[in-house]
Amino acid sequence: MQQPLDFDADIVFLMDASSFVTQANLIDEKDFVKSLAKFLNVSPGTSRAALVVYGTSSITEMLFNDSSSLRDFSEGVDLVRAVGGLRRMDVALKEATNLLADKRRGVPHVVVLVTTGEQSSSVDGVPLDDALEPLEDLGVHTFVVANGHDPDTSTNILRVPSFKALPSQAYDMARQIKIISGIEISCVCNMHYCFYFDFFCPKKII
Repeated sequence: MQQPLDFDADIVFLMDASSFVTQANLIDEKDFVKSLAKFLNVSPGTSRAALVVYGTSSITEMLFNDSSSLRDFSEGVDLVRAVGGLRRMDVALKEATNLLADKRRGVPHVVVLVTTGEQSSSVDGVPLDDALEPLEDLGVHTFVVANGHDPDTSTNILRVPSFKALPSQAYDMARQIKIISGIEISCVCNMHYCFYFDFFCPKKII
């Protein structure tokens, strides 16, 4: 049996609960999020997780401190209900930005956005890449789990062919998330100096 990875991070899961997701699909999505949380080591003393569901609007189902164990988090995921409406990833990303105001220092900060396709068109909608910018400014690693259709962004896309395939891909995706997000844990930059723990820092200005 595959075991949780050696990983400690603050993770926000954004679940697509729009009208594009059937009830059967939502069950597969829940199983995926629960498995991914397990492999990313959500448990006391290691990774923390928050949960947002979105459709036309976003709903924060769990804050970072609402669950004290993986079992608590998984039970919270099971309680998720459909939101319905449009696929407004921008409102979900805005909510993730707000949640990460409570982020810990010295650990990776990760957002996992599950989606069934492109951002829905709406009068007040924000283009997906623009919605991602505040998270990038905070040093957050966002991973887009694209189910069937690629969203309108090139940011760390993790492709999966169908909802049924989601749970079986959780371990491999967890490994990718750990590898990519784990290389930028400690970065303190100013105009001329960077302490970056042996990795090149793209923010460094010389």
